[in-house]
Amino acid sequence: MLLTLAACGGDSGGSPQAAPTFSLDDVRTPGTRVTLPDEEPAIVNFLASWCGPCREELPELERISKEIAVVGVDVADNRGKAVELLDEAGVTFPVGYDPQRKVASGYRVNGMPTTVLVGADGTEVDRVQGQVTRETLRDWAARG
Repeated sequence: MLLTLAACGGDSGGSPQAAPTFSLDDVRTPGTRVTLPDEEPAIVNFLASWCGPCREELPELERISKEIAVVGVDVADNRGKAVELLDEAGVTFPVGYDPQRKVASGYRVNGMPTTVLVGADGTEVDRVQGQVTRETLRDWAARG
């Protein structure tokens, strides 16, 4: 697995934290790369097939992906089960495969689901640990 992960910027004096960039194999199509979009806001959602709240929030993430870029990161999961989950939920946004939690660690993910709003400037704008609500996603899309 080819993985590039930029270092997080430090939080010095309240300055915005840089969101790590990454390049992961697409969970559905090995060899296809999943990355953050350049110079546009994006929602990064960390998920796994064994995570009930992840499963429940996928329809909302799919809906909001029509308004703002959404990138999924499947963490420490069985690839086949992850693909089944995405297919069942009708997910069309890109989802990278992070079996060794390298990207999740770079984003300081302590539990799943975790969802992060990354600004067009590449900084982390906001995050939710736990299931993200429709209202939060709508707010993030409007801010993006």
